[in-house]
Amino acid sequence: VHSHGIGLTPFASLTSTYAVSNTSAALSSDAVDLPFGGDIVDGSFQVFVYDRAGTVIGSGTVAIEAGTTSLTGVQAALSAIPGITASLDATRGTLTISGVGDNTFAFRADTSHVLMALGLNTLFTGKGAADIAVNPVVEHRPDLLAAAQLESSGAFAVGDNRNALAVTALQTARLPVGETISTLDDFYTTLLGHVGIDAQQAEQELAQQQAMLDQLTNRRDAISGVSLDEEMTNLIKFQQAYDAAAKLISVADEMLRTVIELV
Repeated sequence: VHSHGIGLTPFASLTSTYAVSNTSAALSSDAVDLPFGGDIVDGSFQVFVYDRAGTVIGSGTVAIEAGTTSLTGVQAALSAIPGITASLDATRGTLTISGVGDNTFAFRADTSHVLMALGLNTLFTGKGAADIAVNPVVEHRPDLLAAAQLESSGAFAVGDNRNALAVTALQTARLPVGETISTLDDFYTTLLGHVGIDAQQAEQELAQQQAMLDQLTNRRDAISGVSLDEEMTNLIKFQQAYDAAAKLISVADEMLRTVIELV
């Protein structure tokens, strides 16, 4: 939704957030390693070009075929629109669109999802929950937050919030989330429930494992533990037993000698 809206001002230059590993392969194929390439469908998007005064001086439509169109193809189609240029960074695998001179540009009606897949005029960056972040383009230039939508003529008005409302409506819209079709609110509520159950189970398992560990530790200490008092007592017992045995042997020896002398 955000990718084909417009902020307070059009773009002077814009570079795709997501890179491809192969600029000649179809954007929807696995060969390009595009995180959201699988979301690209047959469709198109419009580009309007403005002069320094904000007057529309050109426009064009870029057609997208999901299983065919490559980044090179998108670059060629954009370069054919008067007033802008498009270039590829072969090393990084990114696409950069720039206005010629003081010209600026904006997007409209992307039915192919290719702008989103390439990360052009998106609100967020990242591939998932682990690395999602606000697009630096919007973060550093809040005036580029696409709250408005272009008219079919390319005109736009300050104060237009149709695109902002469309983004807000996503909160209650039924969308494919994971393996289900659900609203974001419902999915979030369900997720919280699952997290709560998983956390409770983890705590119970931790308590059980800790109890088992404590039991085994006590058994180990009972078998291998050393008590100085107990060992000292045993030494005294052994010493006394030795003394008694030595005395018995001494008495027996004296008796034996006496018997021998009598004989």
